[in-house]
Amino acid sequence: MGFPKQEDYRVYSHFCLESESLVSESSRRVKQLELLKAFPLSKIKIFHSPFLRTKETASILAEMLALDKSQVEQEFDLRERYFGELDGGPTSRYQEVWDEDLKDPDHHVFGVESANAVQHRASAFIKHLESKYSGQLIFIVAHGGLN
Repeated sequence: MGFPKQEDYRVYSHFCLESESLVSESSRRVKQLELLKAFPLSKIKIFHSPFLRTKETASILAEMLALDKSQVEQEFDLRERYFGELDGGPTSRYQEVWDEDLKDPDHHVFGVESANAVQHRASAFIKHLESKYSGQLIFIVAHGGLN
């Protein structure tokens, strides 16, 4: 079967597609983190983006650590960058946006969310977590574009 060609990948940034389940053996490697079981379970929280693949990865981690479902939360601010008119199109067009990012990190060419806006969104969420969950172990399950 093989991997899809680059132009076969699609960009989806604001909603969860049930058909996008991409959990693979690599995401199941989370189970190798047995040392986390020594941390007090009541002091662990997991936040994930709205995408199904991050929800599944967060669920695997929560199951491995025997966490309560209330300790796992979906967070809209962890979503991927919005790619405007390119949303749903081939990922081969990413480079066009990145080229514009180099010129102006506040641009909205193609109707995209600016690089600075993504950074601000993610940073604000991290600051919120730091103030609300001080002394707790927080896992964030997100995407490469947000990390």
